[in-house]
Amino acid sequence: MNFEIEKAITQGLNVAKDNFLVIWVNGIIAGLASVLAAITIIGLIVIPAILGGYLESLIRIRRGEDVQIGDFFTYGFNHFGSFLGLALLLSLGIFFGFLFFIIPGVFLSVAWFFAMYVKADNPNVTVTDAMSMSMSLVSKVGWFKLFALLLIIAVASFILNTFTFNIASLLIYPFTYMIYVEAYFLATENDEPINTKSNDIKMINEVTSPEANDASTNNDAQKDGSSVDDEETEEIKNLKEKQEKELQELKEIERLKAKQAKEMEDLKNELSKKD
Repeated sequence: MNFEIEKAITQGLNVAKDNFLVIWVNGIIAGLASVLAAITIIGLIVIPAILGGYLESLIRIRRGEDVQIGDFFTYGFNHFGSFLGLALLLSLGIFFGFLFFIIPGVFLSVAWFFAMYVKADNPNVTVTDAMSMSMSLVSKVGWFKLFALLLIIAVASFILNTFTFNIASLLIYPFTYMIYVEAYFLATENDEPINTKSNDIKMINEVTSPEANDASTNNDAQKDGSSVDDEETEEIKNLKEKQEKELQELKEIERLKAKQAKEMEDLKNELSKKD
């Protein structure tokens, strides 16, 4: 894990500076669309799709991919339901957290901070998995370290807006958002996608299958002129060790997911009892 507050701020500012215009224009469009949508209660349900699409465009910018003005709407509305479901769960969880003496609400606000970014970056991930993955990322980064970053940005924004009568907010949000995106990238820097690990394990299973072992044995027999049916090459041993390590990592991920799901279920039960 290579998460540093200074690095998140510095690299985020640099990316925003190099792509300021498209980030700013898309942000203005997303903001206006959200304000217009909020006029009606029905319109409120489209705001998460707008935000999710905008965040996905920022992630593409961070990766150096091409982003056009207004193209974030397509992605956001293609995943309308999942963004809406995630926003509802996050809002309800944090709301009830603040009802319990504020501290749980603050904790969940930071712990789930990356959830929308995870979902925007991984559309096939379920809503609950996005929340769980956010908690895992924040746990690796350090809750207090991420909280410190968010506090620094909030205080700096407050000071700038105070002295400019909130005009500064219209100019600084591209930098703010890209710092958040950079924090997400630093948090996931050393993590491989789940499908990548699954593909690696599949490849290892194929290599260590009986057919593969037979092929390896036949090749060695041709070279050495002797049978090596009962022997494993050093490469196969290494692959097996890697497979075992990957399986242990996946088991740990599943264990964390189950633990966090249980905690969420306990929290829901506790809230229902309070009601």
